[in-house]
Amino acid sequence: MSITPLFGARVLAMSPDRLTARLRIFVVHYGSDPYEQVTLNGEHCEFLRHLWDFAMEVDGPLATRVTMEQLYDEIWLDDGPAAFIEDVRQLTPVAGQPPTGADLQRLHDHPDPYGGGWPGEDGLVRADYLVRVTDPRWFDHLRPGVTWTSSWHPVWPEAPEDRPHIDLPDEAVGPTPELRQAERLADQDADLEEIRQAFEAAQPLDTSAPPLAEVGLYSVTGNSHALAPVLERLKAGGGEDYPRACRLATRLGSRVLMKSTRPLEHPLLELLAGLDGDPESAANALWLRGRLRFQKGAYDEARDVWAQAAATGVRPYADWAANGLAAGGGTTHLHDRDDRLITELADELFFADRLEEALHAYSLAAETEMTEKVAHCIGDIHRKQGRPAEAAEAYERALELSDGWNATTAAFNLAAMRAKLGDHDGAVAAAREAHRRCVTEGQSRERRAKTATHLGDMLRLRGDWAEAKAAYEEAIQTGQRKKRGEGQLWSARWTYIGLGEVKAKLGETDAARELLQRVLQQCGPVSIDMPEDRRKAWAAATERLGHIAKNQRDAPQAESWYHQIIEHGTPREAVWATAHLAELHYWLDHHDHARTLYQRVLDRTKEAELVAEAAFRLGELTAQAGDHPRAMDLMETAIATADPSFMPQAADLLARLRERA
Repeated sequence: MSITPLFGARVLAMSPDRLTARLRIFVVHYGSDPYEQVTLNGEHCEFLRHLWDFAMEVDGPLATRVTMEQLYDEIWLDDGPAAFIEDVRQLTPVAGQPPTGADLQRLHDHPDPYGGGWPGEDGLVRADYLVRVTDPRWFDHLRPGVTWTSSWHPVWPEAPEDRPHIDLPDEAVGPTPELRQAERLADQDADLEEIRQAFEAAQPLDTSAPPLAEVGLYSVTGNSHALAPVLERLKAGGGEDYPRACRLATRLGSRVLMKSTRPLEHPLLELLAGLDGDPESAANALWLRGRLRFQKGAYDEARDVWAQAAATGVRPYADWAANGLAAGGGTTHLHDRDDRLITELADELFFADRLEEALHAYSLAAETEMTEKVAHCIGDIHRKQGRPAEAAEAYERALELSDGWNATTAAFNLAAMRAKLGDHDGAVAAAREAHRRCVTEGQSRERRAKTATHLGDMLRLRGDWAEAKAAYEEAIQTGQRKKRGEGQLWSARWTYIGLGEVKAKLGETDAARELLQRVLQQCGPVSIDMPEDRRKAWAAATERLGHIAKNQRDAPQAESWYHQIIEHGTPREAVWATAHLAELHYWLDHHDHARTLYQRVLDRTKEAELVAEAAFRLGELTAQAGDHPRAMDLMETAIATADPSFMPQAADLLARLRERA
């Protein structure tokens, strides 16, 4: 069997006993050789194959009663289909012409009936058939509007007289009680499933359906490809049916979009955005055009179009547009606040990195009801913009409202924000909560290892070396491979770095060096094209190896590690390494070397902590050398930083120097 779809099939109507269906068969594959063209015929075995392909997709009963081998067996096909297909009658002549050029390419670009059909399907080769089966099970899962593809090559009748007789259908029937009832339900905004069933009942079995019945069915099922040609025919014909059809398509289609989890990817969207047959469809089209512009980042254009939609006053489309304007920062009175829509727009602004606008939109949604997701996103914006206090407050609120959306991450981020604020007890508590949730909820090994590492980081910052060591070791054990060849699921670099620092604090310096050197091996030789995450890990491990040597007063080793940072690190990393080297030489009474390095720090940074130490120590050494005016200038520089570690000492030394002056 070919894997290329050759035919398309759609159910137009079904009898109440589900034994008879009106099917429209399309040719959806066209080759360059006219002798290889796929053609339509009315063979019973051909329809059995079409129904079997659908049964295979949905695991229907027919798939278990007929095998592929039987459908390939010419002897079985002589009599076998009669057990399943009782009768096939062609209702309409074959219409349409094989597409060419751009139309053919467009069809080939969309080989699947996504959205229930094919581009320009009204021009495809097609015909309608009345098919009766021997058991309703063979139509299992079929209902009006269902569309699928079939990949069987056609069967040729043995003689022209074997081709089915064509009974031309009567003229399309006018509005029936079933159609009027379906339209009433649509106007009353009844449940979509109830409306769908009503429009199914309005489809006549062996005559063409009224166009409004087709519009209703295809709108409520979201079938844009089938809906488009019906609307085009009504528009070309003029009269009152086209505005009615636009209104019906708008009312039902908009509800389908609003229920969709991904409305901006729904095939109905583009079709509805182009309708203008009546005031309701025109207002909806304006709202949708603005929505499409907003999605593409054309925010000013979106607001302009939404302003037009809001001015129509046609509800609910004018209200949706007003919500869009409000979410985008416009000042407008909301008759009907739609927090789902506002949050959706806020998400798009957030991912487009328009953080202040996103914050406005999330805050607007929160005025009605603060949810875990909204609180979390507000926290993310404050975190990204360097407002740890506001971020911590939002993450705390997200945890209070937790419904399982992303509570582990909220607790994780809350810990980081509390640490930035100097609240180390609160940071440890939040990190414990993040890890607890991660473990009790059975989240992935990678995620459990990450939260354990984060807990270790918070404990390390608080100075709880033993507990931090236990947390880091748990992270490493959790993240290790269970089987040889399984693959490392997470990067242990930062866990090793944290554990190495903790072991050094606990006096386990040999073990600390081994862990940090393992990180350097994982990172590989430093180079200008090294990925940033790996370069940062390399710098952190190298710096900590320098710290170990510094604390042991091993100047040669410390010089070796710190000079690698100075040569290959960022400017900030380099100046910190220089400051550490300066302090080491100060401790060792290498005054000349210390003065040179501290001056280099002052020349290359304005960071208060570094400036305070460098100015005080350099001033102290300068005073010892007898240059009191220079020393007093350096003390004033240290005092101006307001650094609590060095400002009091600098003030005291400055006072003594002034007494001697």
